[in-house]
Amino acid sequence: MTDKIIFWLDAFLLNFCFAYDLQKKHDCELYAVIDVTNRTKKFFEEQNFVNFKKQWFLHDHIKKINSKPDIKYLEDYRNDELADELLNASKITIQKV
Repeated sequence: MTDKIIFWLDAFLLNFCFAYDLQKKHDCELYAVIDVTNRTKKFFEEQNFVNFKKQWFLHDHIKKINSKPDIKYLEDYRNDELADELLNASKITIQKV
């Protein structure tokens, strides 16, 4: 059974270099979560230095902010009595002695 190693990669390429070196010295399956914008994404898609078994691009899975908020959910949350009780309970009062 081979070892499986997952790397978190970003624009700072030190972890990428470490994966490259590790692949040469150790028989393992390499995976990567890549936290880069679309500008740098092309490098990771086309690179041939490190043989990642699977790559995930973080920004592909972040919901776009162009969507409208769910007003019904927000109104229900605002009217929730438990939420009001929790907010009131969290208020701290300081009294002079």
